[in-house]
Amino acid sequence: MIGASFLRLNKSDSPLVDTYIVPAGASKGVTITTPGSMTFNAIDEPQFFARYEKNRFMVAAEYQRADGSLLLNGISSVPNRFDQRPWYVMTSYKLTEKLSAGVYDTQTVNHQAALGPARYFKDWAISGRYDFNQFVYAKAEQHITDGTAVGFDAALNPNGLKTTTKLTVMKIGVSF
Repeated sequence: MIGASFLRLNKSDSPLVDTYIVPAGASKGVTITTPGSMTFNAIDEPQFFARYEKNRFMVAAEYQRADGSLLLNGISSVPNRFDQRPWYVMTSYKLTEKLSAGVYDTQTVNHQAALGPARYFKDWAISGRYDFNQFVYAKAEQHITDGTAVGFDAALNPNGLKTTTKLTVMKIGVSF
């Protein structure tokens, strides 16, 4: 299966409140709130995807591009142009009728951002899935991420964002 889609976001204006928690110094912990507004100019987003399955093997990929600009009024300055290009590629293999293993790579790069970890985000993951029956499954993933360009919450990371993170995710899911 292959496909493509196109999304056009028209210009939009909305109120915005910027909240900043001072991370260090005499004012550590003080919350600074600045009201303002956010204007997105028109954004075009083409997207392409593909998926191939045969027997126990599956591979899939997707690419997207979001090119546009935004204007923040009354709030601390940020780059107003963006050219984000996220993509992923993944593969999985059914080891048995109930057990699958997979690996994937997800990346995004903002070609308008300054060089450094805030310009990109890379996530390598290995995964395993066990289907108890046709409705209930368990899944485990080990992620190794690099970069901070996906909008991590600075308020939840008062000591600053780490450029490299390791994360284990486990879940039990139901599908019907």
